Amino acid sequence: MVEEIERGELVALLEAYNPGDREPINVVFVGGAAMPARVRVFVDFLVEHLSCSSPIARRPASRPPTK
Repeated sequence: MVEEIERGELVALLEAYNPGDREPINVVFVGGAAMPARVRVFVDFLVEHLSCSSPIARRPASRPPTK
């Protein structure tokens, strides 16, 4: 989003109230072959775009085998 804000495509709201701290985010979902693709894409997006101090969160997400 930083690039979009810098280009003026997005506008930061309530910036004066932003404390600048970061909170951990946990994603809990049921995996497996029946998991919808949209859930896998969303989880992959979160892993790629959000940093975390945990080395587990930085490793690539496992994918179910394709048929």
